[in-house]
Amino acid sequence: MVAPFRKTQNTGWYRFKVGEFECTAIWDGRLDQPYEGIYPNADPKELARLVKKYRLPIDHIPMDLNVLVVNTGRDIILVDPGMGTTSKMFGTGMGLMVDNLEAAGIDPDDVDLVLVTHLHPDHCYGLVGAGNAPTFKNARVGCTKLEWDY
Repeated sequence: MVAPFRKTQNTGWYRFKVGEFECTAIWDGRLDQPYEGIYPNADPKELARLVKKYRLPIDHIPMDLNVLVVNTGRDIILVDPGMGTTSKMFGTGMGLMVDNLEAAGIDPDDVDLVLVTHLHPDHCYGLVGAGNAPTFKNARVGCTKLEWDY
């Protein structure tokens, strides 16, 4: 298969080159993570100072979740398919990956390989859609044996 390079841009994704590869960062959405538990060893006064200095929300860390697509010119590889739409455990701001993937001109059916770095929900739930149908029906899926066994 030949995977043509695309030379367009949109707000839901960002395209860039790494050597001969064309990469596209796809925005899956945003979650608002409470500070509690994220920095368990942080001095509360220092954390409060930094939150104020950088004008961050006082009750949560806004976190964007992105999916990476690597077009090698032959294969389309997707890394960490995001949260998907079947779970709202992190709120309603997630699950935009497929829409933004399509806006970037990438058909989920054209993805050849999905690599999952680790099996947290926000990195793998995007593998399935409504009715547990595979999001990338023509892709192979891989993760490390160590992660799978865990």
